[in-house]
Amino acid sequence: MRYPIDVVFLDRAGCIRKLVPHLKPWRPAACLVAGESQRLGLVVGESIATCLTPCHMEHSA
Repeated sequence: MRYPIDVVFLDRAGCIRKLVPHLKPWRPAACLVAGESQRLGLVVGESIATCLTPCHMEHSA
């Protein structure tokens, strides 16, 4: 991403739960299929680089 974006988090009813305006373009983000973060064992504070090794990627294919 090369420019800031606004991120809006919604609940199931479509109500805004959280706003993140002007998210800086240097911030990395990952979009995963539902349940994939749990399957990979991702935890807060862990480096995503160590989680998504080639071995992990092969299993998700």
